[in-house]
Amino acid sequence: MQFQRLAKSLVVLLLTLPVFGCTEERALALKTAAESFGNKASAAIDTVVELSVRASLGKQATEEVSIDRAKQALLLTQKNRPDQLNAVITESFKWLQEREALRRTAYADYDKLKAAYASYAAAYKRLPEGSLIAAKDIACSAALGGRLTKYMADAGKALSAAPVALIWETAEGRAALAAGAARANTINQEKPIDEPVRAYVALLKEQDRINAEAVAKLADAAEAGAHTLDLIEKYNDISIADLLKGLRRVLVVGDSSLSFSSKAQIDRLDNVIGKLNSKPALTGVLALPLNQTPIECN
Repeated sequence: MQFQRLAKSLVVLLLTLPVFGCTEERALALKTAAESFGNKASAAIDTVVELSVRASLGKQATEEVSIDRAKQALLLTQKNRPDQLNAVITESFKWLQEREALRRTAYADYDKLKAAYASYAAAYKRLPEGSLIAAKDIACSAALGGRLTKYMADAGKALSAAPVALIWETAEGRAALAAGAARANTINQEKPIDEPVRAYVALLKEQDRINAEAVAKLADAAEAGAHTLDLIEKYNDISIADLLKGLRRVLVVGDSSLSFSSKAQIDRLDNVIGKLNSKPALTGVLALPLNQTPIECN
């Protein structure tokens, strides 16, 4: 992957620069910030994939539900039909094969995307051994990090504007509502419709919750990336105290973000995008695809 080659080049650049007053504390702070950004981005991508898989396969695709169903099936079979246990074991874990097959095909690009963030973070892994980042390499790192950060912010905005619908579960819920209403009319009582209505309301709330969680994690990653870019740009001049203060901003991102309103999440994403667009060093860079080498890295 071209991005990985770019990251490897950045590692070489960082490690071959002369050491002029670079402290280990400063290098460790930047390394930690970059790793935190990579980890938050990876977590956000995983959340989006799980949301998409659930939308494609239904609730049975969620691991917690699938494991519980498998346990119940195995217990009942062992008790009542032990001779069928092997067949039930095979059937009970098909969900895992289906989900992983879907991951490998429909969502293979997400794994490549995670690798891009991991490569970017890895570029700083050996920085504490001692290097002063030259202006050219700050520009190269900012160009790569800026695009990775904007990708998270853009993805969060897109998901917020068009939440993923739980298609299978919604269809099942609507069918249950129709059946309950028909049954209620037949016996002239409202009771048959009570449970389907409550279940459907719970489903809509769950759909909203898991989409909001994904947006929040994308915003977490975007903010962490923006803070990391600030540290990179000021790396050679910033004081240790200010650098550590900036590092704390990276590390605490997301501590309570799930409780934010939808508007607050959008504001976070808009702030990151605005911050990126205001950086002269990123002019003309943010729109480039992730696998294209920025001129700053040539």
